[in-house]
Amino acid sequence: MPVVDALAAEYGDRVDFVAPAWKSSLEATRERAGELFTSGEIMWGLDEDEDIFALYGVPYQPVTVLIASDRTVVDT
Repeated sequence: MPVVDALAAEYGDRVDFVAPAWKSSLEATRERAGELFTSGEIMWGLDEDEDIFALYGVPYQPVTVLIASDRTVVDT
């Protein structure tokens, strides 16, 4: 995750970086996000119902999905 956070720090003005988590609690997710995303450029949250993961067909974590502005998956 340090590489993604470094990319977010460099490109955050042009690219949105989003990090949803699942199978956790909001408190644990908040704590881990604070440890991993020190740049402050990555939006994070808890996807309790796994809606985001289902929408993009993500069966596990961690995984990186590149999504274009038209919401199509470019690469996984």
